[in-house]
Amino acid sequence: MLAAVVAGLISGHQSVTRLTAQDRLSERTNWRTIQLLLENGVFLLMGYEIAAIVDEVDPAVLSIAESVGLGLALTLALIVIRALFAVPLIASLRARQRRAAILAPRLDQAIDKLSARTPPEGGEERHKRMTALFRRRHADMTFQANEGLDWRGGAVLAWSGMRGVVTLAAAQSLPHETPYRQQLILIAFTVAIVTLVLQGGTLPLVIRWLGVRGTDEATARQELAQLATEITEAARGVLDNASLRRDDGGKFDPELVAAARERSAAISASLASELANPSQPGPVTQRRELLRLIVGAEQAALLDARALGTYSSQVLERAQRFIDAELTRLDGGSSDH
Repeated sequence: MLAAVVAGLISGHQSVTRLTAQDRLSERTNWRTIQLLLENGVFLLMGYEIAAIVDEVDPAVLSIAESVGLGLALTLALIVIRALFAVPLIASLRARQRRAAILAPRLDQAIDKLSARTPPEGGEERHKRMTALFRRRHADMTFQANEGLDWRGGAVLAWSGMRGVVTLAAAQSLPHETPYRQQLILIAFTVAIVTLVLQGGTLPLVIRWLGVRGTDEATARQELAQLATEITEAARGVLDNASLRRDDGGKFDPELVAAARERSAAISASLASELANPSQPGPVTQRRELLRLIVGAEQAALLDARALGTYSSQVLERAQRFIDAELTRLDGGSSDH
């Protein structure tokens, strides 16, 4: 189980560099389907097994009522222990938050000094690594200073201790010769059901009652605008690079480079306009809607051609792949926007 978690963390972190865009889109869709089937399948299977487990409980050793009572007592103990554990955790995070608020401006000054310094000959790579290290550290300190948990977040964290499939699977993995095995599984069922229903069902109410709010929309738009600026500057740096060459070493057509530069500038202007007026659909959204209508008309024409049988199956398949690629690009753009 631990190996599966580690593999998931590594693959999730490396997917941006190791997988193609099409692979990532397919992975999101497929994983959501697999996750839905596995989670519901496990609960369905365990729901069927609960009857057999109840029948195998020996009342002379530990009755069903006593097992359920122990499960309720353990649930209460888990809630209390988690709340007690959250108190020093939040205190530690608050101390780190105060320390980060002091260190963030100092790191900002250090980054400015490092950026203004001209790296020595042969030390450009080391200078780049040091700048990236300071920027990453500054981002961590800024996040801790601005996004740290307060006591309300700690209360939500303490109340979010639901138990589910992992708890039940761990109980059922006990060897059959384990004493009180059926009672232990029944206790695990009780803990899982009570926490899922009680804590899971009331968690939205607790969040609203405590007044916990998510990321502010204006802040999110500001961050998106800053990120878009950095991405656009990176694209402009490629176009303005004097050593820009094709794969075969030849130069790109100047008209093509100029058109790409104009397109990049138009996308940046459209994104800035859309962020400035989020209530009004900007050029980016309108362009996506228009392209979706065009691709829809192309798909309808392809279906008519397929029904008439005037083209070979290979030609129809190639045209379908092209339209599917366009639809995938549109769907990916709308989901990421």
